[in-house]
Amino acid sequence: MLNPAQFPAMSITTGGHTKDNLRLALDQAGIQCNAHADALLDDPRFTISPEPHAATVLFITVAELGLPKGANLPVIFAQAENSGLTLCPLELAVDLRLQWRDQGQSTNHDLHRHEAPQGAVTVASPVADPDPGRPKGYYLRNVAGQLWLRGYICDDEYIWQPADQFAFLSRK
Repeated sequence: MLNPAQFPAMSITTGGHTKDNLRLALDQAGIQCNAHADALLDDPRFTISPEPHAATVLFITVAELGLPKGANLPVIFAQAENSGLTLCPLELAVDLRLQWRDQGQSTNHDLHRHEAPQGAVTVASPVADPDPGRPKGYYLRNVAGQLWLRGYICDDEYIWQPADQFAFLSRK
């Protein structure tokens, strides 16, 4: 079991919205979304908790999960769950983006195909669609002061690097 106190954490409130409210809040906050982010928000599997509730999000690298050579999503998620962490519902990624306004800026503004962008935090969520050509979840990024909520695509063969950072829920 991991000791949650040893990792950066953030308390947020999630749930109690509608999809339209979330879209409006993203627009009003000036948060940019890519087409994959919009597709996830439109997906019927993107559900919202009816009541707002508190959540504690932990930020942990793949290496800190005990995977020093990197791993694919199924291995990362299994290791996290075995370590006492919980995957996040998709809605939590949107709430986290809306509430986490001071994310550190990426030092490399480029997007590189087939790798997680520098400075990105991937929100660990159950995969919405197993089709490798469909978005799997969200990542958050700050590029030159512009906050982003981006959807990502990968398959189970993709190896996340040891320094890639994920957000999980702390199991209390």
